[in-house]
Amino acid sequence: NVLALIFGCLLLATFVVLPNSICKKQALISSGKDRHGPEHYTTPLLWFAATCYATGLAGFCWLWHRNRSNHIWLAEQIFLPVTLNSGLGLALTLMHVYTAEKGFWVLTSIANAALTTCTAINSLLLYIWHVVLARKALEEH
Repeated sequence: NVLALIFGCLLLATFVVLPNSICKKQALISSGKDRHGPEHYTTPLLWFAATCYATGLAGFCWLWHRNRSNHIWLAEQIFLPVTLNSGLGLALTLMHVYTAEKGFWVLTSIANAALTTCTAINSLLLYIWHVVLARKALEEH
């Protein structure tokens, strides 16, 4: 349970930090170049978020493999928290795009939204699958 909490916190840190790792650059007025939308750059927080995501996901995969026969624990300790954290990450990404970026979707925002959406959908489907398997196991006993 402690490891599941630690890996869950790492994934949550990813979904909280990643939307804020995109910053606007100050446009150079003296350059005279025509700009099509705001110019953006990523901060070093992007690497921190990627490390947290990879570590959290690898830890959850290890716990999933280790406890693969305990469907109730997997559903409640792994897949439901990941689904909720991913939903929060998607909400934070949307808030960042429509408040800080004034509705302008940059490549990093699109990648972040895709990552959080894929993670949420996959973990939700796995949650449902393990709940169904747990109910079947309970009916057999």
